[in-house]
Amino acid sequence: MKLVIILIISFILVGFVGSISGTYSYYLKSNELLQERVVQDLEFTTQTLENFIEEILEKQREKLEIIAIHQNISIEELKKIKNLQKEFSEIFVLDSTGKVIGSSDESQIGKDKSENIYFINARDKTYIKPAYFSSTTHKDSIAVSTPYYDGVLVARIELGVFNKVVTDRTGLGETGEALLAYRDMEGDVLFLTERRFEEDALDSYDEKYGINPIEEALNKNEKVVLGSFDYRRVEVLAVTRYIEVIDVALVVKVDKEEVFGVMKTQLVRISIINISIITFFVLIIGYPISYFILNPIKKLTSDVNEVTKGKLDIQLGRSGISEVQNLTDSLNRILASLKLAILRTGSSGRQLGLGDDTISSSKKVKTPVVKKSIPKKIKGGEKVVPLDSKK
Repeated sequence: MKLVIILIISFILVGFVGSISGTYSYYLKSNELLQERVVQDLEFTTQTLENFIEEILEKQREKLEIIAIHQNISIEELKKIKNLQKEFSEIFVLDSTGKVIGSSDESQIGKDKSENIYFINARDKTYIKPAYFSSTTHKDSIAVSTPYYDGVLVARIELGVFNKVVTDRTGLGETGEALLAYRDMEGDVLFLTERRFEEDALDSYDEKYGINPIEEALNKNEKVVLGSFDYRRVEVLAVTRYIEVIDVALVVKVDKEEVFGVMKTQLVRISIINISIITFFVLIIGYPISYFILNPIKKLTSDVNEVTKGKLDIQLGRSGISEVQNLTDSLNRILASLKLAILRTGSSGRQLGLGDDTISSSKKVKTPVVKKSIPKKIKGGEKVVPLDSKK
């Protein structure tokens, strides 16, 4: 393989690895920043909803306390109040024994509520009964009660009043939602608001999936929950709040895949763009750099080829690349040693495998001729005489 190809491939590989490393680092940092931003948005939404719920509760408390100022509220007046106050599903009066003596729902008159906590806890001050399932209306409700002469004035409020606002998913993307839930008498979790993916909901939550945001909120753990799974067993980012006054959990969440799926798509797009840019610059810049490196090597190769043809007087050129120059210096020293050896021995270029050319004959060293001798038989032994001696 040619060196220029090796160099260009090396540039591309280095650029590719650098691009992938840089893009991955960018992806991790972007994910971190994106997660912080999403969490901030979820916390803001959660805090807004919590404030809204508490504001509604405070308004209902104030309304009931104002109504309680009036004396001898008739059944007709209770009905009118209920129709005017859309949040009330029922308003009724309990006497000092806890019996219903007046109600917007006349079928409830005469019933004993003496053991209900909205009667017991409201004898001296206004009280809000936490979320419960009403056996009267068969709906999730809360009750606001306040002292009323010797008895108690009670307004039942269905929790569906929060549904419209809580289920407003503006700004929560394709999978985000807010949920309200409470525990029933058996300890089971009941959702007060509509779930966005009700058709995908599972009957139970498997603990092997880790933290359940709703459970965390009901356990009064207010925090950001990462790597948790919702009622579909889908991984989500969630923020939990506990609304103590009505013993309700509030969770705002969004699917993790939606949050980071965008970043994954951007990562692929950025990687392709980076690799394309790097390849372009390798072609534009890599070729000149490659030839800057290769030209001195090609020149050196050409000079060495001339030497192999017997041109020992050639002078190897200098190079601006230190490594190539070091190699040139080494070859110059080898060439000088070769010249000296030829001068001393008188060997020809052909004998050294360098071609027919040799150093000029005027510079050759003459080799003395050695005379050979043969033995001559003489009486009593042998005597060596020169071959050219006269017989």
